[in-house]
Amino acid sequence: EYLDKFGLSSKLGIDFPGEVSAVLMPKSMVTAPDLARMGFGQTIALSALEMVSGIGTVINNGYVLEEVNELSNLISLMKKNINCLENAIDNANSIKNNTYQEAIVWRDEVLVAMKDLRKVVDILETKVDVKYWPMPTYVDLLFGI
Repeated sequence: EYLDKFGLSSKLGIDFPGEVSAVLMPKSMVTAPDLARMGFGQTIALSALEMVSGIGTVINNGYVLEEVNELSNLISLMKKNINCLENAIDNANSIKNNTYQEAIVWRDEVLVAMKDLRKVVDILETKVDVKYWPMPTYVDLLFGI
């Protein structure tokens, strides 16, 4: 289980010629002594790159680099969507003396921007621990506020 969490049970995905995944025993065959031996490097075969990746996971507080990159990309997309939402709201608020046109902008621009932002935030909410999540969760909104 821990080898999976450290990303050591599959290829690194770096498109390296001849890349293979670690040689691991099937979970169903692992015994208690095997687990003990894995702790100091026996009963498991890793390449140097896989070992560095595992160490990098420890250094990154348990996050595999792919997860860090995914979070970074989602946060960037969230910031972009926040800007789009703010621009859509500014656009809607700039319309004067035409309630019908303003309503269309709220429906076609602001609502769409809100939905786009919500999609990204929903994904982020599942990937960030609740103690680090700065916004109300659905549970908070439904039961706590």
